[in-house]
Amino acid sequence: MRIASRRIIPTRSSCLLVLLVFGLLELPSTGHAQSAPAPTSQETLAILNGAPITLAQLPPRALGELQQYRHKEYNLKKSALEFVINQKLLDAEATKKNMTVEQLVASYDREIPEPTAEEIEAYYKTHPEDYKDPLPEVSGRIHDMLRTPKVNDNRKKHIDELRAEAKITVLLESPRVTVAADPGRLQGEARATVEVIEFSDFQCPFCRRAQISVAELMKSYAGKVRYGYRDYPLIAQHSFAEKAAEASRCAEEQKKFWEYHDALFTNPPGLDGASLIEKARELHLDETAFRTCLESGRYSAAVSEDMASGLEAGVNAVPTFFVNGIPLEGTQSVNNLKKTIDEELARTAAEKQ
Repeated sequence: MRIASRRIIPTRSSCLLVLLVFGLLELPSTGHAQSAPAPTSQETLAILNGAPITLAQLPPRALGELQQYRHKEYNLKKSALEFVINQKLLDAEATKKNMTVEQLVASYDREIPEPTAEEIEAYYKTHPEDYKDPLPEVSGRIHDMLRTPKVNDNRKKHIDELRAEAKITVLLESPRVTVAADPGRLQGEARATVEVIEFSDFQCPFCRRAQISVAELMKSYAGKVRYGYRDYPLIAQHSFAEKAAEASRCAEEQKKFWEYHDALFTNPPGLDGASLIEKARELHLDETAFRTCLESGRYSAAVSEDMASGLEAGVNAVPTFFVNGIPLEGTQSVNNLKKTIDEELARTAAEKQ
């Protein structure tokens, strides 16, 4: 899980420096951009004794690193593009008000009152563990700590307002990855236009938390979204995860994958062999058949195949979601997943028109 740091919008001079660094000064104000075409799996990289060596023949780890590189490139372009759009909107607003961008931003900042001496002192007294020096020596730091987040939020509010009034068409698209669903671990309407595939680990606390978001989405987008589960146990960190994944496949044999899936995430500490069998018993599975399946290691290779598919798709952490092939890494809030799903629903609807 990554936490983005807060950043104050740069001044005009620093903005221009960043624009020059990224080489984006000529980017149109509409946000027009194009993403590099994705390589196809049949792209020929070399010919050995008359036989082609294609992209698809590279090792899964190399293919996964290429996917990660493409996504990093997209994120860099997206961040830079957002920066340029915001800067152009500020430039236009400043010109309209006959002032510089610095003056415009300063007018936004004046809307946020300075912390009073009483507020600074109160904070100092209620956080003795954070400040060992006398109050006069740290009052400036406390002042900035109290005010800067409010300044940033207020600047963002104004930029959001400018963006809402502007006509912005962004053509930059996220790279998509072809990720197949397993029909036995897929829920939702077959006619749904958005498919969410998750690579997950039954012993991962972040994956467990993500299931809350998934359940909410499946309820909110009934008939519009289908959801598939794929295994990606982090064997080095989670000693029970691989066997739990195999156990879920044994439950799938008896048409109770989702019930068993929910039981594993509901009670994560109980993932040892005895607990896996106990969960099967609680779900009224054929215990003998389940035990035989689990102890035989019948699905060890299938779990490994899922992991290889995830590696090839660029999975670098769990949970990782693919929304119609668009990767979203980490524990995703309902809002983050919803935003991507809404964009995909709008895109597919427009394609049908």
